[in-house]
Amino acid sequence: MGKRRFSGDEEYYARKIRKLEHKMEKIRRERREESSDSEWSSESSDAVQYDEELVNELADHHVSEQEVPRTEGPQEENQPSPVIDPQLEITPELDPSILNILGDEPAKEEVFSKAVHKDIASRWSDILINGLKDDVKKEIISCHDIPENLTLLQSPILNPEIKAAVNENALKRDVILSEKQRSMACVLTCIADLMSSNLENSSDTAENKGSLKLLSDAGRLLCHIHYEESLARRNFLQACLSKDVKENIKDLKRDRFLFGTDLSEKLKSMKAITKTGAEMRPASTKPTPQPRSRPAEAGPSRALNWRGPPPPAPRRTYARTSSTAGGRRQPAATATPRSARREPRPRSSRPATSRR
Repeated sequence: MGKRRFSGDEEYYARKIRKLEHKMEKIRRERREESSDSEWSSESSDAVQYDEELVNELADHHVSEQEVPRTEGPQEENQPSPVIDPQLEITPELDPSILNILGDEPAKEEVFSKAVHKDIASRWSDILINGLKDDVKKEIISCHDIPENLTLLQSPILNPEIKAAVNENALKRDVILSEKQRSMACVLTCIADLMSSNLENSSDTAENKGSLKLLSDAGRLLCHIHYEESLARRNFLQACLSKDVKENIKDLKRDRFLFGTDLSEKLKSMKAITKTGAEMRPASTKPTPQPRSRPAEAGPSRALNWRGPPPPAPRRTYARTSSTAGGRRQPAATATPRSARREPRPRSSRPATSRR
């Protein structure tokens, strides 16, 4: 008995072949657009080869199924239908009006340019992560001297007047930025030398012009970064100065020094102007306030609501009962103050005369 086949097998495999062909076309298109990434290209080529083998296999399987004769027997009822993977279904393109209703499309991933040589990429990636060693950096900088007609590539020297006025932390930060400008000066020197050699050859080939365009873009951008580092150094140092000094030196242009060679003359003229302005101001005629005098007959000053302590309360004594008063309570005698008591008179030493 031959193997049973579903009535929808031919349509199912035909649909699957179309889906895979659509997927292959999409991979080819992406490979053409992003052929710069070598690693991605190898992976996409493997995927395309795998998809082509799968399509060929399905096509052969589809042809073999058509050649196999079907049995004429009655098919069983309630036979399950073939399961189709929903991910293989092609999503139809939506109308632009529908896309506007759905909103803006999310931002795409960052796009890179053509891949450079793998040895360059591996070495530069390591430097971007770990940096250069100090001895290697010093050796590279020492090998490239700044051109004599481009001395402004040097890191500007800090003016002695500013160096004496700022604190130690500002000086340390300025040294770090100055070293960064020194490294950029070496890079700009290399670019300038290479551009000069290309211009001296005077070849008008498209390759030479393309190289010159790349070098020019890199050099101009690095010059701008060098300028921004000089501005950053000036701003950090001006934060440690007084307001008057900042207002007078903010427009000075850099040359060999960070604030220009005319800084000392600018400061001297500023001091002279300040001194002259102070001398031209009128003298102050504001009268001095006199102390308020109190009248001599007035006693010691007291607050208006001052009150003295309350008088002491008199002592109370209880009445004593006398046996001769028939049991009646006699009124209590008030206590006399100690100062009002009289001392008893001393008795006379003379003998008393008897009365006859």
